[in-house]
Amino acid sequence: MTQKTKQNAEVAARRQAVAKYYLKRIDQSKIVGLLKEDGIEVSQPTVSRDITYLINQWKKKSETLIDDLIAREAAELNEMEMEATGNYYDAKGRPPIDEDDCGISSDQNSMEKWMLVRLKIKERRAKMLKLDGPQKIEHSGQIIVNLTRASCRKDDV
Repeated sequence: MTQKTKQNAEVAARRQAVAKYYLKRIDQSKIVGLLKEDGIEVSQPTVSRDITYLINQWKKKSETLIDDLIAREAAELNEMEMEATGNYYDAKGRPPIDEDDCGISSDQNSMEKWMLVRLKIKERRAKMLKLDGPQKIEHSGQIIVNLTRASCRKDDV
């Protein structure tokens, strides 16, 4: 094992130990002492740099995980929408069967149901992708503020 490889392995092992203690909410000065007990001589600034490194690595990993989850969720929503669309067109293409007392065939009810399913899927996708941004509200009226001066003098009470 080369000197550089040995050093990298030691740093990785130290950071793993720092992460273990940091995740238990132990402060940096105590981590230094615990590492000393484990046979790892290290200073508080080194522990601080290790924690900064670990946090940055965790952020990168979580961004990747979130991106993967969004991609998977989007693919599932696409699949669900395709199925709902197929069911909608199946119901639309069938000849009307029986009608309920409102004069609406069960196929019309089925078509409406599948259209609502598609709408919910589209709403979920828009929310997930933040396509529906916050709406701006304009205020065109007057704002009236009444101010009164408070006094702290004993005579005014």
